[in-house]
Amino acid sequence: FEVTGIDVNAEPNIGSCHFEHVPGTQQYKAVTICNNVQCAVYDFNGHMLEMKDVDKVDPNKVTIGYNQYGQQVIYSVEKDANGTLFDIDYTEQTYFYVFFSNGKKVLSGKFALIKE
Repeated sequence: FEVTGIDVNAEPNIGSCHFEHVPGTQQYKAVTICNNVQCAVYDFNGHMLEMKDVDKVDPNKVTIGYNQYGQQVIYSVEKDANGTLFDIDYTEQTYFYVFFSNGKKVLSGKFALIKE
């Protein structure tokens, strides 16, 4: 058992949001341990495809790790954990995700869903 430095009552930050592929599906899951967080998915040209409120996950359903800067972040999420799902087509194009809270960007990244 380890106490994390991620405060679930604080303003959302890079460590309190996570975006990952759901294995065996065309879905990605957006997860946060904070309140009042939205996630948007954009195509390569910057067009917003979808924006959703992110369901708050039980902090006991996440694994905390450290990023390259030594900050505590959500490293992985148990497969039965709450989260907000995005359905993505197998286009082999690059997409972008952005987490927002109160209109401010919290975390962003890119991903591509490639058919194996």
